[in-house]
Amino acid sequence: MALSFVAVLLGSTFVFGTLLYTDSIAPGEEIVRRDVSVLVAPRPPSGAGEQGGSPGVRGEYLTTDQLRTISTLPGVAQADGVVVGYAAVVGADGKVAQGSGFGSRLTGTNWSGTPRVRLLSGRAPAAADEVAVETVAARSGRLQVGDDTRVLSSAGEQRAKVVGIFSHHPLTPDPSGSGPSVAFDTATAQRLLLRPGAFSEAEVAAQSGVDPEKLTASISGLLPADFQAANGARLAEEAQQNLAGDAETIQRVLLGFTMVALLIGALLIANTYSVLIERRNRELALLRAVGASRTQVRRVLLLEAAAVGVAGTICGIAAGTGLAALMVAYTASRDPSVDQGLVVTPRALATTVLAGVVVTILAAWVPARRGTRIPPVAALRTEAIATPSTLHRRNRAGQILALIAGLACVFGLTGSATVNLIAGVVGAFLLLMASVVLSPWLAAILVRLCRRVLPSSTASTHLAVENTLRSPRRTAATVSALLIGVALATGISIFTASITEVDRASMLRHLTATYVAANIGDGPVDAETQAKARSVPGVTRADAIRTDTLQINGRSIEVVAAIDPAAIGKTVRVLHTGRLDDLGKGVFVNAGLAEDRGWSMGSTITVRSAAGEAVKLPVTGLFEDAPLTGNTLLFSNGFADRHFRPSGADVLLIAGPAGDGLRQGLESALADRPDVRLFTKDEYVVDVTSDLSAFVWISTVMLGLSFLIALLGIVNTLALAVLERTREIGLLRAIGMRRRQIRAMIRRESVLISLAGALLGLAAGLVIGVTLQHLVLGQSFATIAIPVPTIGGVLLAMIVGGVLAATWPARRAARVDVLQALHAE
Repeated sequence: MALSFVAVLLGSTFVFGTLLYTDSIAPGEEIVRRDVSVLVAPRPPSGAGEQGGSPGVRGEYLTTDQLRTISTLPGVAQADGVVVGYAAVVGADGKVAQGSGFGSRLTGTNWSGTPRVRLLSGRAPAAADEVAVETVAARSGRLQVGDDTRVLSSAGEQRAKVVGIFSHHPLTPDPSGSGPSVAFDTATAQRLLLRPGAFSEAEVAAQSGVDPEKLTASISGLLPADFQAANGARLAEEAQQNLAGDAETIQRVLLGFTMVALLIGALLIANTYSVLIERRNRELALLRAVGASRTQVRRVLLLEAAAVGVAGTICGIAAGTGLAALMVAYTASRDPSVDQGLVVTPRALATTVLAGVVVTILAAWVPARRGTRIPPVAALRTEAIATPSTLHRRNRAGQILALIAGLACVFGLTGSATVNLIAGVVGAFLLLMASVVLSPWLAAILVRLCRRVLPSSTASTHLAVENTLRSPRRTAATVSALLIGVALATGISIFTASITEVDRASMLRHLTATYVAANIGDGPVDAETQAKARSVPGVTRADAIRTDTLQINGRSIEVVAAIDPAAIGKTVRVLHTGRLDDLGKGVFVNAGLAEDRGWSMGSTITVRSAAGEAVKLPVTGLFEDAPLTGNTLLFSNGFADRHFRPSGADVLLIAGPAGDGLRQGLESALADRPDVRLFTKDEYVVDVTSDLSAFVWISTVMLGLSFLIALLGIVNTLALAVLERTREIGLLRAIGMRRRQIRAMIRRESVLISLAGALLGLAAGLVIGVTLQHLVLGQSFATIAIPVPTIGGVLLAMIVGGVLAATWPARRAARVDVLQALHAE
């Protein structure tokens, strides 16, 4: 019963911890800014979300004159210009200090007297050599008021003194998930981040009684085509709803993994009660003999289960509070808008109690129902009463379910319509259910096969196999718990590995440079750093890829790229139609975009440059999707020099001999820019294709809870088996079997169960992963990536886990007193 209590405790801990955490980080009314009536911001590029990219990093600019015009409109109380652009502050350890949020983008902003920036200590920056540092960046960089530091930007590097610590509170969060780490006075911010007299956006406050909708319409009529005005109150509400939606998404994901753990815990509880009720056959029959009804017997058994559920849930609520406190504290350390206080809601308490107690009662229901069927005459017998086997019907049901699942998977894989997708996904998970239902039959087959990997010709191995097969239902319950966790972990690993492999192959196909220099904060590699890299002995080429946003044909705003035509084929490979020399005479267009827009070779495209100049260019070539050059338009560096905003390179592709000598020279040349990192080609590919690694890691950790409960199930099964077989073990000891052999027998039983669960789980997970990869991603089976290290690690973990899970039951079995065991019933 103790392990059932632990299973309930762990499940309740994560249910309550998840609900308490997400309720505590959910945005409240206090974080919604009500001081902005109208937000003026650049229109997002095509394909971006409603808020678009980070303002000022790649957007259009508002001029001082335009801001002044807005501020003089009737009904405007104040118009504050906002400057946002690439900037990084260097911490005391010489590394870049990361600001608030969970994104990697590094930005700076200007100081204003609005609630957008709130001073926590010190004062606001007032001179070119003064900065305020965001509170998270100050903590991570170990900076405080009075320190001297370095500030990095597109304009280069400068020394500055920290005069203040602030927190950042934008009207709408940056889509990148990060906030500015440093703030300057407005003139300095414009000079370093944009250009003198330029603003990224503007926050407009209305006079009392002015209708925000009418003011928004008035401001919209004054804006250039690249900007839009939006109701500030509506944006704030939408931002709050988005944050609340993010919290709900986190809650659903975490609860999904927790429900898996609860399901596995329910299997453990059901298995425990099945064994305990079987051992209490005579006791229950005696109760029936003295007049207890089936309902009364069932009620007693379920009350016992409820007591375990209540005790485990209460302890789980206490443990979940501690877990949630740790999670909230970590989130608050990255996001100052999150209060570190815990918000306990009746919903969280009620849900946890229902989950813990109801799951326990439901898990015990079938064993309790079976216990009420014991006839009263059983009280007069000395031997255990065997209940009728339902394995034949269970196997038949599992075979039918497997057939339905197989047909659904086949139907799903034969088409690309929505109905095929739904059928395939449903079929994959029905197959997992069929594996659970058929686990007694499948486990028996696998146990006999797994016997081959254990030392043969020994009594311990022979007895371990026979003992494992003796109670198929009990073995299947433990195997099913392992099967579910392993299947989900394997399916997720195959699905994400396939996505990563496609991205990796595409990047390797297009990237031919030996080294890549890239900014770790999504910023540019400035011209001075590029020149230093080119001057390193051994560098044969160093080609910059630049991006910007341009308006195309007076309609959409697209992110476009530029490169030296001579770089194609030397540091980057672009599959194209047309001569490379023609790139300087016009523009290369992505083949897919050209088909959508009806463009062909010779078509004329009009783009509007950053300076507002309309430039007509012929289509002189077509190119396929390429990770580095994008999927819109590709220009030559000459065009970018004339019409792109002044900026550095997104990435710098470096050609030269591979080896430590060139790498050391490049690292020495880049040493004074801690925001620029040097990668080999393979390192860069891994870095840019590792977006899903965090999801895989979180999934693995959460499914680790399921593995833990499943291993507790093995401990539970073996402990109960030892208790049941006390007399048998005593007899084995009496005829000469040593304690070492008893321990080996129990360990091998555990390893057999673990391997059976792992192999079944890997098979089911392979089907799930492959099906999802083909249906959801639309990829061919040839691109399936099987994460062999992950699968090998699972098998090894199951073997090690099986040995560890058997430690206590094996020791207990070996210490059985022979004389007392022989007298046991």
